[in-house]
Amino acid sequence: MNIQLVYSSKLTVGSPTYDRGSELAKCHYETFAIHVSTKGVYVFWSESNINTIGYIYKNDFDSIKPSENLLLKHDGFCNDGQFKLMIDLEINTRYILVVTTNRPNTTGNFSIFISGPNNVTLNQWQSSISNMGITIDSNALLYICFFFVCFNNRYKKYIG
Repeated sequence: MNIQLVYSSKLTVGSPTYDRGSELAKCHYETFAIHVSTKGVYVFWSESNINTIGYIYKNDFDSIKPSENLLLKHDGFCNDGQFKLMIDLEINTRYILVVTTNRPNTTGNFSIFISGPNNVTLNQWQSSISNMGITIDSNALLYICFFFVCFNNRYKKYIG
């Protein structure tokens, strides 16, 4: 297997988190844009002192809807807790690699190895969907809901 790229990083307490299910809340993750210059089958795998899970998405990754756009995942089962993904990639297509853990609040170093028919570029990536979030504290949300209900009831007779 010809290794085209090795990328090392670290999941920290400052890394973003998302909910992968009721018992898997607050799993730290990191996202990467994958760029290939040649169509073909590529293999992505991790080496780490923590158990890692890998996901590959097409076009975008939304941490609020993690099953949307998902192409492939591997949880490290049967591979000593390290993910291994084999996927046929096209040129001029955005692919997103998400590296996370199988337990909440887990941090540590990891390395990603990639092999395939030609060079691969891996860049840290942040979803435009995630950037559109608005943070509203509970008092403001309560006020907005109250205002909407009052407005709707008061002017219902004018708007039909």
